[in-house]
Amino acid sequence: GIVLLLVLLLAWRVVRWAELEALHWDLLLSCVGLLFNIFLCSFQLVVLMNLHEFSKDHVNQFDVEVSIKRMVVPERLLQMIITLVHLSNGAWLHLFLQVPITAWHAYCMARGIVPVKALLGRNEEFERNMRRVRLEHYGKAALYSLCMVLLVVRVCPLAVQSIMGSKLFQTYLSKVFG
Repeated sequence: GIVLLLVLLLAWRVVRWAELEALHWDLLLSCVGLLFNIFLCSFQLVVLMNLHEFSKDHVNQFDVEVSIKRMVVPERLLQMIITLVHLSNGAWLHLFLQVPITAWHAYCMARGIVPVKALLGRNEEFERNMRRVRLEHYGKAALYSLCMVLLVVRVCPLAVQSIMGSKLFQTYLSKVFG
């Protein structure tokens, strides 16, 4: 659904290019990027809460593996989509921050690398993998939070500029101060 929405958005951008100014496209795609980034931060929050729960409880390793896989695959796909949004928007700083993780996610998905693998009789190896996965997700949470703050800093001036430059706002100002 999200991929279809992105394709439709990009197609609509090409068709309706003359009607919208570049400022409005920048604002629209930055808002889409911000929304997706909020989803990524919430994914990380859920993953980290589950990892903390798994470390405190004695849960079956295979249940842990299934639970983490269920949460990580949508996060990887959404992160790749947000990178495409930044590429189409020309948000180079955001793109620069997202490309390394996108490359890692694409590599993991192409190779079928799972975040953690449960093996019978190898509890120590499983615990080491869980620590690695936990650190990886703390790093991702920090990066996604940084990107979210940078996107808010990007969206706010664009929104103010878009409102101040709109014909409706100009008409209102001319009637009030006219």
